[in-house]
Amino acid sequence: MSHRKGDVIPGDWYVTVDLAGFAEEQKVGGYRRKRLDKTAIAVVKVLDDERWWVRDLYLGRWGVEETSRRIVDAVESCKTMNLGIEKGALYQAVAPYLQAEAAKRSIMLAVEPLSHENRSKVERIGWALQGRMEHGKIIFRPGPHMKEIEDAFLNFPSALVHDDALDALAYVVQLAESRVFTRFAKVENDSYWEPSDAEVGL
Repeated sequence: MSHRKGDVIPGDWYVTVDLAGFAEEQKVGGYRRKRLDKTAIAVVKVLDDERWWVRDLYLGRWGVEETSRRIVDAVESCKTMNLGIEKGALYQAVAPYLQAEAAKRSIMLAVEPLSHENRSKVERIGWALQGRMEHGKIIFRPGPHMKEIEDAFLNFPSALVHDDALDALAYVVQLAESRVFTRFAKVENDSYWEPSDAEVGL
């Protein structure tokens, strides 16, 4: 993506999180350490032309408090209200720490609970990412985890590589669609909005 320094590329920021367990890496040894899933935090700008600019993808095995700090860091870094986290027991565990960290910084968090939508991992990641990748719609900023992420894309769905980053990226679609539907609902409920064609609702 080429643009002049200082240009602002129109689009909306999204932060999506695929949580792993909160065992700290140094407390787990040997082969088990290599097999542990990682928490993935994606910071993505969905541009007006539907391309994605993946500014940051953080991967790591952290305790619950550090995970909370890193999520709030990501939200604060792009000043977005679009935060989505996979729902379930792990989210329930991190939620109070997340809200405490946000309150400490006077940041409002509105978390959208995300789900697998009863789709298999292959189906949901393929549906969300494959076509976009093939058509050059996902652009990555070079970063420390890009080799690992590249390996995940090239080898998916192999059990030999971690796919946590792909899960986090796939969640961007679900979060973005949810936010669009919410905006439409607000417009429809606005008393100043009336359809120009009552038959088709336009």
